[in-house]
Amino acid sequence: MEIHEILNRYIQRKRERSTGFSLRWLALKLQISPSFLSRVLNGKKALPPKLIPDLVKLLDIEPEMASVLIQRTHPLPKKTASVETPLTEWILAETATEALLSEWHYLPILDFTSLRDFDGSAEMIGQRLGIPRSTVEAALERLKSFGLLESRGDKLVKSRARLRWSSARSLAAIRNFHAAMLDKAKEQLETRHSQEDFERRLITGITVTAPPDKIEAARKKLSECLHEIANALSEDPGTEVYHLSAQLFPLTKK
Repeated sequence: MEIHEILNRYIQRKRERSTGFSLRWLALKLQISPSFLSRVLNGKKALPPKLIPDLVKLLDIEPEMASVLIQRTHPLPKKTASVETPLTEWILAETATEALLSEWHYLPILDFTSLRDFDGSAEMIGQRLGIPRSTVEAALERLKSFGLLESRGDKLVKSRARLRWSSARSLAAIRNFHAAMLDKAKEQLETRHSQEDFERRLITGITVTAPPDKIEAARKKLSECLHEIANALSEDPGTEVYHLSAQLFPLTKK
């Protein structure tokens, strides 16, 4: 994905979140002309590296994607190949779809439709995810209304292979989704004790001491690692739906 395509995704999301947002306003804040900004967003002009810090703040770009922009705008030595990041293969979801994070099952149902043996029925989804058929049917309708599922023949399939919900700001919808998934991990630990269950998951952690100024870099590396693993896992059609996550938070209080 090119720099201007990345920026346009964030601009679209900013428009959805802020009714007063406009490209003229953004150009004013960046202290550049609207026409220059337009050429950057059309891919006709290179993004000046000095604009990145302000763009990150104004468009709520998360640190890991800010790193991508910095990397792309600083030329590498001629003999050094350009390094692609796994993060750019994931499309930033529209703000409206953040409503799907209100219940843990929406995204698993969305991914379930990509399973190799999915027969297209709500019954199969309900049985495998352990939720009522009526809940599945309501979720499928909502996913279709957001344009995330589409009909192909007699089956529903994902319209976009890789979507991500992310922000540089703390959002209630994203917090609630992660809290629900942490509950699912706790349920695994409390109720599934067999060796087979153990071999089907990895729930682990490390306690370390660290200076706060190293945390941002660690967050970026974790995000890149998660997307790299997800890309590798999803190269071929799967037979199970997994949740892949990581936590990094302080145990000490200030």
